[in-house]
Amino acid sequence: MNYKVKKGCHKFWPEKGLGLLKFRKRPKYIMYEVYFPESAMYIHGDNDQFDWNKGGGFSFDPFTNHKNSFMWAWRFNPSTLEFEVTHYVHDGDKIYKGDDKFLSVSPGKKLVITIDVYENKYSYWFMSGNNIEINIVEHNNRQRRYAREINPWFGGNKKAPSTLSFWMKKYVK
Repeated sequence: MNYKVKKGCHKFWPEKGLGLLKFRKRPKYIMYEVYFPESAMYIHGDNDQFDWNKGGGFSFDPFTNHKNSFMWAWRFNPSTLEFEVTHYVHDGDKIYKGDDKFLSVSPGKKLVITIDVYENKYSYWFMSGNNIEINIVEHNNRQRRYAREINPWFGGNKKAPSTLSFWMKKYVK
């Protein structure tokens, strides 16, 4: 499914459907297939270029994504003309993100992300072609019986400088 964020906005919307928040039983395994076309490239021209955009994930808090959640994250690096993907976990007041542990992906290349959810850790696998990055994030998150799905989100501080899109399909068990 194609996801698009309009210039000046943060929230990506699916091309089809409403992108409503979904509650489901606590996931044990999530797999994402992702393609970043050239239409996902962007330039901020300052340090916000290295903020992480959220690709999606789950929160165990019904009201916020900033306390008890796990996501995958991405950003565009204009120096290499590649996309960088990594983990992004909120564990209470702590944030675990892969600023120095990420996989670089060329535009148009297939990316597969799997996240295994364990009681006290998340196991992230990022795979594109022959390249693999594995990140294990230990946490103290209180995993409730149900979780709320998190939709893609652009940026940290700044909004999208232009209309951007990427393709993603997800499988949840």
